[in-house]
Amino acid sequence: MPQQARTVYLNQAGTSWPKPPAVVAAAAEVLRLDPAQWPAAFAAAHERIARGLGLLNADRLLLTPGGTSAISAGLAAIPFAPGERLVTSSMEHEAVAAPSRVTEAAGVPRVRVPRGPEGPFDLDALERELVEGDVRLVLVTAVSNVTGERLPIEEIIESAHEYGAQCFVDASQLVGWQSLDLRSLDADIVAFAGHKALHGLWGIGGLYVAPHLPSPDWCDVGSVSRSALAGLAAAMDWLEEPSQRGRLARANALADQLEQGLHDLPGVQIHGRHGGWRVPTVAFTVTGLLPGDIAAGLRLRGVLVSGGHQCAAETHETLGTAPDGVVRVSFGASNGPDDVTEALSALASVLADLSPSSAAAT
Repeated sequence: MPQQARTVYLNQAGTSWPKPPAVVAAAAEVLRLDPAQWPAAFAAAHERIARGLGLLNADRLLLTPGGTSAISAGLAAIPFAPGERLVTSSMEHEAVAAPSRVTEAAGVPRVRVPRGPEGPFDLDALERELVEGDVRLVLVTAVSNVTGERLPIEEIIESAHEYGAQCFVDASQLVGWQSLDLRSLDADIVAFAGHKALHGLWGIGGLYVAPHLPSPDWCDVGSVSRSALAGLAAAMDWLEEPSQRGRLARANALADQLEQGLHDLPGVQIHGRHGGWRVPTVAFTVTGLLPGDIAAGLRLRGVLVSGGHQCAAETHETLGTAPDGVVRVSFGASNGPDDVTEALSALASVLADLSPSSAAAT
Protein backbone atom coordinates (compact mmCIF):
# COMPACT_ATOMS: atom_id res chain seq x y z
CA MET A 1 0.00 0.00 0.00
CA PRO A 2 1.52 3.38 -0.95
CA GLN A 3 2.32 5.74 1.90
CA GLN A 4 1.39 9.42 1.77
CA ALA A 5 4.22 11.94 1.86
CA ARG A 6 2.51 14.09 4.48
CA THR A 7 0.05 13.80 7.32
CA VAL A 8 -3.47 14.98 6.59
CA TYR A 9 -4.73 16.06 10.01
CA LEU A 10 -8.53 15.99 10.22
CA ASN A 11 -9.17 15.72 13.96
CA GLN A 12 -9.39 19.44 14.67
CA ALA A 13 -12.40 18.94 16.97
CA GLY A 14 -10.13 16.84 19.18
CA THR A 15 -7.35 19.42 19.27
CA SER A 16 -6.28 22.03 16.74
CA TRP A 17 -3.06 21.48 14.80
CA PRO A 18 -0.69 22.94 13.88
CA LYS A 19 -0.52 25.55 16.60
CA PRO A 20 0.29 29.08 15.38
CA PRO A 21 4.02 29.91 15.63
CA ALA A 22 3.26 32.81 17.98
CA VAL A 23 1.51 30.40 20.37
CA VAL A 24 4.46 28.03 20.41
CA ALA A 25 6.90 30.91 20.90
CA ALA A 26 4.94 32.40 23.79
CA ALA A 27 4.68 29.01 25.49
CA ALA A 28 8.42 28.48 25.22
CA GLU A 29 9.32 32.00 26.34
CA VAL A 30 7.46 31.76 29.63
CA LEU A 31 9.71 28.87 30.67
CA ARG A 32 12.67 31.23 30.56
CA LEU A 33 11.15 33.86 32.84
CA ASP A 34 12.73 34.71 36.16
CA PRO A 35 10.40 33.57 38.98
CA ALA A 36 10.03 37.19 40.07
CA GLN A 37 8.27 37.83 36.74
CA TRP A 38 5.73 35.03 37.10
CA PRO A 39 2.93 36.99 38.87
CA ALA A 40 2.94 39.83 36.34
CA ALA A 41 3.08 37.43 33.38
CA PHE A 42 0.18 35.41 34.79
CA ALA A 43 -1.94 38.51 35.35
CA ALA A 44 -1.25 39.88 31.86
CA ALA A 45 -2.15 36.60 30.17
CA HIS A 46 -5.25 36.22 32.34
CA GLU A 47 -6.46 39.70 31.38
CA ARG A 48 -5.78 39.10 27.67
CA ILE A 49 -7.85 35.91 27.67
CA ALA A 50 -10.67 37.68 29.51
CA ARG A 51 -10.71 40.51 26.95
CA GLY A 52 -10.84 37.95 24.15
CA LEU A 53 -14.05 36.62 25.69
CA GLY A 54 -15.69 40.03 25.98
CA LEU A 55 -14.98 40.59 29.68
CA LEU A 56 -13.90 43.97 31.04
CA ASN A 57 -11.54 42.28 33.50
CA ALA A 58 -10.51 38.84 34.65
CA ASP A 59 -12.22 38.90 38.04
CA ARG A 60 -14.94 36.43 37.05
CA LEU A 61 -12.80 34.16 34.91
CA LEU A 62 -11.27 31.19 36.69
CA LEU A 63 -8.47 29.56 34.71
CA THR A 64 -8.48 25.76 34.86
CA PRO A 65 -6.33 22.86 33.60
CA GLY A 66 -8.94 22.21 30.89
CA GLY A 67 -12.59 22.26 29.93
CA THR A 68 -13.40 19.07 31.84
CA SER A 69 -12.06 20.41 35.13
CA ALA A 70 -13.91 23.69 34.53
CA ILE A 71 -17.24 21.90 34.10
CA SER A 72 -16.69 19.71 37.16
CA ALA A 73 -15.78 22.72 39.33
CA GLY A 74 -18.72 24.73 38.08
CA LEU A 75 -21.28 22.00 38.64
CA ALA A 76 -19.88 21.15 42.06
CA ALA A 77 -20.38 24.77 43.13
CA ILE A 78 -24.15 24.69 42.49
CA PRO A 79 -25.96 24.33 45.86
CA PHE A 80 -28.84 22.12 44.78
CA ALA A 81 -31.70 21.99 47.25
CA PRO A 82 -33.75 18.83 47.87
CA GLY A 83 -36.22 18.26 45.06
CA GLU A 84 -34.44 20.46 42.52
CA ARG A 85 -33.62 19.02 39.12
CA LEU A 86 -30.83 19.25 36.56
CA VAL A 87 -31.61 19.42 32.83
CA THR A 88 -29.05 18.63 30.12
CA SER A 89 -29.19 17.93 26.41
CA SER A 90 -28.91 14.40 25.05
CA MET A 91 -25.79 15.40 23.06
CA GLU A 92 -23.31 15.86 25.88
CA HIS A 93 -19.61 15.08 26.08
CA GLU A 94 -18.56 12.93 29.00
CA ALA A 95 -17.14 16.08 30.60
CA VAL A 96 -20.77 17.05 31.24
CA ALA A 97 -22.33 13.60 31.48
CA ALA A 98 -19.97 12.20 34.12
CA PRO A 99 -20.32 14.93 36.78
CA SER A 100 -24.06 15.07 36.02
CA ARG A 101 -24.31 11.40 36.93
CA VAL A 102 -22.45 12.11 40.17
CA THR A 103 -24.93 14.87 40.97
CA GLU A 104 -27.79 12.52 40.11
CA ALA A 105 -26.40 9.87 42.45
CA ALA A 106 -26.38 12.50 45.20
CA GLY A 107 -30.14 12.91 44.83
CA VAL A 108 -30.56 15.51 42.08
CA PRO A 109 -32.78 14.07 39.31
CA ARG A 110 -31.44 14.66 35.81
CA VAL A 111 -33.53 15.05 32.66
CA ARG A 112 -32.04 14.77 29.16
CA VAL A 113 -33.81 16.87 26.55
CA PRO A 114 -34.11 14.91 23.28
CA ARG A 115 -33.16 15.98 19.79
CA GLY A 116 -35.68 18.13 17.98
CA PRO A 117 -37.34 17.32 14.66
CA GLU A 118 -34.77 19.34 12.72
CA GLY A 119 -31.86 19.81 15.06
CA PRO A 120 -29.95 18.66 18.12
CA PHE A 121 -32.21 20.12 20.84
CA ASP A 122 -35.98 20.21 21.35
CA LEU A 123 -36.85 23.63 22.79
CA ASP A 124 -40.48 22.62 23.34
CA ALA A 125 -39.37 19.67 25.46
CA LEU A 126 -37.18 22.01 27.51
CA GLU A 127 -40.10 24.34 28.14
CA ARG A 128 -42.26 21.43 29.30
CA GLU A 129 -39.62 20.53 31.89
CA LEU A 130 -39.30 24.16 33.01
CA VAL A 131 -43.08 24.53 33.31
CA GLU A 132 -43.16 21.43 35.51
CA GLY A 133 -40.91 23.30 37.93
CA ASP A 134 -38.02 22.59 40.30
CA VAL A 135 -35.33 22.96 37.58
CA ARG A 136 -32.36 24.58 39.27
CA LEU A 137 -29.90 24.34 36.38
CA VAL A 138 -29.90 23.79 32.63
CA LEU A 139 -26.46 22.51 31.60
CA VAL A 140 -25.85 22.13 27.87
CA THR A 141 -23.06 21.99 25.35
CA ALA A 142 -23.03 24.82 22.81
CA VAL A 143 -21.87 22.54 19.97
CA SER A 144 -21.89 18.75 19.74
CA ASN A 145 -18.35 17.42 19.66
CA VAL A 146 -19.57 14.47 17.54
CA THR A 147 -21.67 16.10 14.82
CA GLY A 148 -20.61 19.76 14.95
CA GLU A 149 -24.22 20.89 15.33
CA ARG A 150 -24.78 24.10 17.28
CA LEU A 151 -27.45 24.00 19.94
CA PRO A 152 -29.77 27.05 20.23
CA ILE A 153 -28.00 28.28 23.34
CA GLU A 154 -29.42 31.80 23.25
CA GLU A 155 -32.98 30.44 23.28
CA ILE A 156 -32.04 27.87 25.93
CA ILE A 157 -30.63 30.59 28.19
CA GLU A 158 -33.69 32.79 27.66
CA SER A 159 -36.08 29.96 28.47
CA ALA A 160 -34.18 28.92 31.57
CA HIS A 161 -34.18 32.45 32.94
CA GLU A 162 -37.87 32.95 32.12
CA TYR A 163 -38.70 30.12 34.50
CA GLY A 164 -36.18 31.06 37.18
CA ALA A 165 -33.52 28.46 36.35
CA GLN A 166 -29.82 29.09 35.84
CA CYS A 167 -27.99 28.13 32.65
CA PHE A 168 -24.50 26.62 32.35
CA VAL A 169 -22.98 26.39 28.86
CA ASP A 170 -20.09 24.17 27.81
CA ALA A 171 -18.53 26.27 25.04
CA SER A 172 -15.50 24.05 24.42
CA GLN A 173 -16.42 23.35 20.79
CA LEU A 174 -17.68 26.89 20.12
CA VAL A 175 -14.97 29.29 21.29
CA GLY A 176 -12.53 30.06 18.51
CA TRP A 177 -15.10 29.41 15.82
CA GLN A 178 -17.47 32.07 17.07
CA SER A 179 -16.47 35.22 18.89
CA LEU A 180 -18.02 35.03 22.34
CA ASP A 181 -18.98 38.07 24.38
CA LEU A 182 -19.72 36.38 27.67
CA ARG A 183 -21.48 39.43 29.08
CA SER A 184 -23.89 39.60 26.13
CA LEU A 185 -24.46 35.84 26.07
CA ASP A 186 -26.11 36.16 29.49
CA ALA A 187 -25.33 32.60 30.61
CA ASP A 188 -24.83 32.20 34.34
CA ILE A 189 -21.79 29.94 33.91
CA VAL A 190 -19.65 29.17 30.86
CA ALA A 191 -16.84 26.62 30.63
CA PHE A 192 -14.37 26.23 27.78
CA ALA A 193 -11.22 24.43 26.68
CA GLY A 194 -8.29 26.31 25.14
CA HIS A 195 -6.75 23.67 22.89
CA LYS A 196 -9.46 23.28 20.27
CA ALA A 197 -10.56 26.07 17.91
CA LEU A 198 -8.92 28.68 20.14
CA HIS A 199 -5.60 27.12 19.02
CA GLY A 200 -4.02 27.13 22.46
CA LEU A 201 -2.03 24.26 23.93
CA TRP A 202 -3.27 21.35 26.00
CA GLY A 203 -3.62 22.09 29.71
CA ILE A 204 -5.65 25.31 29.79
CA GLY A 205 -9.34 26.09 30.04
CA GLY A 206 -11.59 28.42 31.91
CA LEU A 207 -14.77 28.91 33.87
CA TYR A 208 -16.74 32.16 33.71
CA VAL A 209 -19.21 32.74 36.53
CA ALA A 210 -21.60 35.69 36.32
CA PRO A 211 -21.35 38.34 39.05
CA HIS A 212 -24.59 37.31 40.77
CA LEU A 213 -23.16 33.85 41.61
CA PRO A 214 -20.32 32.80 43.92
CA SER A 215 -17.25 31.71 41.99
CA PRO A 216 -15.23 28.55 42.71
CA ASP A 217 -11.79 29.15 44.15
CA TRP A 218 -8.42 28.48 42.51
CA CYS A 219 -7.94 25.72 45.06
CA ASP A 220 -10.93 23.90 43.56
CA VAL A 221 -9.25 23.29 40.21
CA GLY A 222 -5.48 23.21 40.79
CA SER A 223 -2.63 24.86 38.95
CA VAL A 224 -2.79 25.61 35.24
CA SER A 225 0.13 25.19 32.87
CA ARG A 226 1.97 28.52 32.66
CA SER A 227 3.13 27.64 29.16
CA ALA A 228 -0.40 26.84 28.04
CA LEU A 229 -1.63 30.06 29.65
CA ALA A 230 0.92 32.16 27.77
CA GLY A 231 0.13 30.28 24.58
CA LEU A 232 -3.60 30.89 24.90
CA ALA A 233 -3.06 34.61 25.42
CA ALA A 234 -1.00 34.66 22.22
CA ALA A 235 -3.73 32.68 20.45
CA MET A 236 -6.22 35.42 21.30
CA ASP A 237 -4.07 37.85 19.31
CA TRP A 238 -3.69 35.39 16.43
CA LEU A 239 -7.44 34.86 16.16
CA GLU A 240 -7.89 38.60 15.58
CA GLU A 241 -5.42 38.78 12.69
CA PRO A 242 -6.97 39.69 9.31
CA SER A 243 -5.82 36.37 7.85
CA GLN A 244 -8.20 34.55 10.18
CA ARG A 245 -11.34 36.33 9.05
CA GLY A 246 -13.71 33.95 7.34
CA ARG A 247 -11.93 30.85 8.62
CA LEU A 248 -15.20 29.21 9.66
CA ALA A 249 -16.77 29.65 6.22
CA ARG A 250 -13.64 28.26 4.56
CA ALA A 251 -13.52 25.24 6.86
CA ASN A 252 -17.25 24.57 6.48
CA ALA A 253 -16.81 24.60 2.70
CA LEU A 254 -14.33 21.76 3.15
CA ALA A 255 -16.83 19.86 5.29
CA ASP A 256 -19.43 20.33 2.54
CA GLN A 257 -16.91 19.10 -0.06
CA LEU A 258 -16.24 16.01 2.03
CA GLU A 259 -19.94 15.34 2.54
CA GLN A 260 -20.57 15.51 -1.21
CA GLY A 261 -17.80 12.99 -1.78
CA LEU A 262 -19.15 10.66 0.89
CA HIS A 263 -22.46 10.42 -0.92
CA ASP A 264 -20.63 8.68 -3.77
CA LEU A 265 -19.30 5.90 -1.52
CA PRO A 266 -21.35 2.76 -0.83
CA GLY A 267 -22.92 2.20 2.56
CA VAL A 268 -22.07 5.62 4.00
CA GLN A 269 -24.53 7.30 6.37
CA ILE A 270 -23.90 10.84 7.58
CA HIS A 271 -25.17 11.71 11.06
CA GLY A 272 -26.44 15.05 12.28
CA ARG A 273 -25.57 17.36 9.37
CA HIS A 274 -28.39 19.90 9.35
CA GLY A 275 -28.52 23.36 7.81
CA GLY A 276 -27.80 26.47 9.82
CA TRP A 277 -24.84 27.49 11.94
CA ARG A 278 -22.38 24.66 12.59
CA VAL A 279 -18.72 23.92 12.98
CA PRO A 280 -16.80 22.00 10.27
CA THR A 281 -17.32 18.47 11.50
CA VAL A 282 -18.73 15.49 9.60
CA ALA A 283 -19.71 12.27 11.40
CA PHE A 284 -20.44 9.14 9.39
CA THR A 285 -20.71 5.37 9.55
CA VAL A 286 -20.38 2.68 6.89
CA THR A 287 -22.73 -0.28 6.88
CA GLY A 288 -21.06 -3.42 8.17
CA LEU A 289 -17.77 -1.76 9.18
CA LEU A 290 -16.45 -0.57 12.53
CA PRO A 291 -15.55 3.13 12.74
CA GLY A 292 -12.38 2.26 14.63
CA ASP A 293 -11.25 -0.02 11.80
CA ILE A 294 -11.91 2.70 9.24
CA ALA A 295 -9.98 5.27 11.28
CA ALA A 296 -7.08 2.81 11.68
CA GLY A 297 -7.00 2.21 7.94
CA LEU A 298 -6.97 5.94 7.25
CA ARG A 299 -4.13 6.43 9.73
CA LEU A 300 -2.03 3.88 7.81
CA ARG A 301 -2.59 6.05 4.75
CA GLY A 302 -1.56 9.24 6.53
CA VAL A 303 -5.04 10.62 7.25
CA LEU A 304 -5.79 11.23 10.93
CA VAL A 305 -9.43 11.27 12.02
CA SER A 306 -11.37 10.17 15.11
CA GLY A 307 -13.01 6.75 15.04
CA GLY A 308 -15.16 5.60 17.96
CA HIS A 309 -17.32 7.33 20.55
CA GLN A 310 -15.39 10.64 20.97
CA CYS A 311 -15.94 10.55 24.77
CA ALA A 312 -19.66 11.09 24.13
CA ALA A 313 -21.43 7.80 24.78
CA GLU A 314 -24.78 9.48 25.48
CA THR A 315 -24.62 11.31 22.16
CA HIS A 316 -24.21 8.01 20.35
CA GLU A 317 -27.18 6.57 22.20
CA THR A 318 -29.16 9.54 20.90
CA LEU A 319 -27.88 9.21 17.32
CA GLY A 320 -28.35 5.44 17.23
CA THR A 321 -24.62 4.91 16.66
CA ALA A 322 -23.85 3.17 19.97
CA PRO A 323 -21.82 1.24 20.91
CA ASP A 324 -19.28 1.61 18.10
CA GLY A 325 -19.62 5.34 17.41
CA VAL A 326 -18.75 7.11 14.18
CA VAL A 327 -15.88 8.23 12.03
CA ARG A 328 -15.52 11.92 12.80
CA VAL A 329 -13.72 14.17 10.32
CA SER A 330 -13.16 17.74 11.51
CA PHE A 331 -11.49 20.62 9.71
CA GLY A 332 -9.57 23.64 10.92
CA ALA A 333 -7.92 26.84 9.78
CA SER A 334 -4.91 24.99 8.36
CA ASN A 335 -6.83 22.59 6.10
CA GLY A 336 -7.46 23.00 2.39
CA PRO A 337 -9.26 21.36 -0.53
CA ASP A 338 -6.35 18.98 -1.18
CA ASP A 339 -6.92 17.49 2.26
CA VAL A 340 -10.47 16.57 1.30
CA THR A 341 -9.33 15.03 -1.97
CA GLU A 342 -6.68 12.93 -0.24
CA ALA A 343 -9.05 11.89 2.54
CA LEU A 344 -11.70 10.70 0.11
CA SER A 345 -9.13 8.80 -1.94
CA ALA A 346 -7.75 7.16 1.20
CA LEU A 347 -11.23 6.32 2.43
CA ALA A 348 -12.15 4.65 -0.86
CA SER A 349 -9.02 2.53 -0.53
CA VAL A 350 -9.84 1.62 3.07
CA LEU A 351 -13.40 0.63 2.20
CA ALA A 352 -12.16 -1.54 -0.64
CA ASP A 353 -9.73 -3.31 1.70
CA LEU A 354 -12.33 -3.80 4.44
CA SER A 355 -15.20 -4.89 2.24
CA PRO A 356 -16.43 -8.48 2.67
CA SER A 357 -15.53 -9.32 -0.94
CA SER A 358 -11.95 -8.16 -0.34
CA ALA A 359 -11.70 -10.21 2.85
CA ALA A 360 -13.01 -13.30 1.07
CA ALA A 361 -10.43 -12.90 -1.67
CA THR A 362 -7.61 -12.99 0.86
